[in-house]
Amino acid sequence: TAIADAAFGLFAERGFDRVTVAEVARAAGVAVNTVFNYFPAKEDLLFDRQADVEQRLAQVVHSAPPEQSAVGAVRADLMAALERGEPTLGLNPAAADFWRVVADSPALRARAREISENTEAA
Repeated sequence: TAIADAAFGLFAERGFDRVTVAEVARAAGVAVNTVFNYFPAKEDLLFDRQADVEQRLAQVVHSAPPEQSAVGAVRADLMAALERGEPTLGLNPAAADFWRVVADSPALRARAREISENTEAA
């Protein structure tokens, strides 16, 4: 979390494409190899919750009781997530900065499309 937080601060300030992994490592107080131990690609520094996001709706639908519709299960999960301020919904105050960083980078826009496609497939 400390590495991802340091990365986001740098990305928000200077843009994803203008920040190196070495700079992120320095800001987080770790070695470059440590960054890559936790984040296989630079894009993963921003999309550090990618796996959770991709599987969320599928898990909600699959774990719903048989008497609950898929729509009902998704709605109930969404309402609970809104109540607890789930950051992956993109509705917290930092979301605008997050999506600005994504919009400004072709690599991050591509990763966001990939995440969306993986979510749909799940």
